[in-house]
Amino acid sequence: MLALATLLSLLYAPTLTAGFSAPVAQRIFYLHFGAAITSYVAFSGTFVFSLLFLKNGKPANDTAAAACASLGLLFTTMVLFAGPLWGWAEWGVAWRFEDARLDTYLVLGLVFVGYLALRRQIAEGDARARTSATYAAAGYVLVPLSYFSIYLFQSLHPKVISPGGQGVGGQGALVMLVALAAFVLLFLALLGWRLDQAALDRRVAALQERADL
Repeated sequence: MLALATLLSLLYAPTLTAGFSAPVAQRIFYLHFGAAITSYVAFSGTFVFSLLFLKNGKPANDTAAAACASLGLLFTTMVLFAGPLWGWAEWGVAWRFEDARLDTYLVLGLVFVGYLALRRQIAEGDARARTSATYAAAGYVLVPLSYFSIYLFQSLHPKVISPGGQGVGGQGALVMLVALAAFVLLFLALLGWRLDQAALDRRVAALQERADL
């Protein structure tokens, strides 16, 4: 799916000239968009699993929250790599601090870097899980703030899927959907693998404990 999305973005998506000074570089948008929305999905998973842990105290929810956060940062890294490449071609600079979307998204990434750093600083157990869950629930406010920043604040980001925006047309919309599906499927596959690994680790730990007894 990722290979297909890449090929479609390079060979099938329309070359947009209206509103773009670098229409060829604009093709990176489709992969950039897919990774960005998937990072929001991953951080939303951290938020949901954190709330579930605070409600029922099940360690599996804490494990899932942490897995979603680390994967969210993986996709955030992709976005923060692809975005400046596009920005350099479009604006002549890799980053413009007057762009609200860029700034809020960077802060969002740093908040969840802090989440993982917090987990490393506190010994494993209920205290770490509850502290991390509370932090994640509070930090999640950056997700909707980042997404809606182009409507709430001054932003140089193109509004390609908004009424009155540049638009990508039918072909572009198809490529967007394929890219988004590819990244979401990748996230789900990696999340499933991480959760399976965590379940095996718990099983091994339980067997070792029984053997010691």
